[in-house]
Amino acid sequence: DSSHSFFDSILISLKKIQENLSHEEGDSSEENKIIDHANSLLQLDELKLSMGLHRRILDQEVKSINSELGNLLKNKETIEYLISLVQKREKISRQINKIDTKIGSLDQQSEKGVS
Repeated sequence: DSSHSFFDSILISLKKIQENLSHEEGDSSEENKIIDHANSLLQLDELKLSMGLHRRILDQEVKSINSELGNLLKNKETIEYLISLVQKREKISRQINKIDTKIGSLDQQSEKGVS
């Protein structure tokens, strides 16, 4: 009977150890869940940080492109202005040539009239 109670006490002790282990595993499992959750949050933060950095780089590229487009537009306006000046000069030159031709014609008429 004493061996029976000895085995019973061993069995009870083993059950307690098993309960404690399963309870610790439960705690460990809970800790693992917390750690996994924290790791997930860290990964999300790293991803957001990486995406934010990538966005800033892209924003800078857009600003650079906008600046270059602005310069090209100014250059285009400058070129268009230069073209308009050249066209205006040509038009004025033609008017001058017409005036010179008329003056020459008038000079010839007055020379004929004088002679």
